[in-house]
Amino acid sequence: PGGTLRSMLLFAGYLATFIVTANTIRDWPQLRTATSFLVYSSLAMAILAMIHKFTGSDEIYWFHAPTYGGSVFGPFSNRNHLAAHLNMVIGLALGLLLSSRRFFQVMGWPDWRDRFAMLSSREGGETTLRAFTLLMLAGAVAVSLSRGAMLSLTLTFTCFGVTALRARRGRPRAMLGFVVPMLRSEEHTSELQSPY
Repeated sequence: PGGTLRSMLLFAGYLATFIVTANTIRDWPQLRTATSFLVYSSLAMAILAMIHKFTGSDEIYWFHAPTYGGSVFGPFSNRNHLAAHLNMVIGLALGLLLSSRRFFQVMGWPDWRDRFAMLSSREGGETTLRAFTLLMLAGAVAVSLSRGAMLSLTLTFTCFGVTALRARRGRPRAMLGFVVPMLRSEEHTSELQSPY
């Protein structure tokens, strides 16, 4: 009974958080801010988890020993759990990176000098940070040595690659439809449209 009560209270808390979030985030700036918070806080978690892994500590963040032990990785006593969390955040990071129209414009430029010149701008810096974040999150999944998470991540990037190839063959909206399914057709995206 005690475990059931705790589970019900957790479920009520998760449901309340979901309802408040779904009814609070209404436009693109709010969506981008919330997504950025989740992505960058997970980036900090992933970096600490990798440092923790390489130092060989068996305690959570070097000071807390889990009651029942486990394969500690970052703030989780089970490395598979952090890897699963990072896999979900990678989807958000990928959507954040590709939500910029500027990104698609730059990728369409044939001259690499123009692409590198764009990196000196503020938008270029933000794009570089988002790409770095994506790489670090994927790297943390690999460092976790979670076979299920690595397989899931491989399948995700494979599906994304296939969709990107289809987009390059004349379906430019296919990638956006795959990565950012929340965005509706252009005539109905006045609230969630990216300003870039």
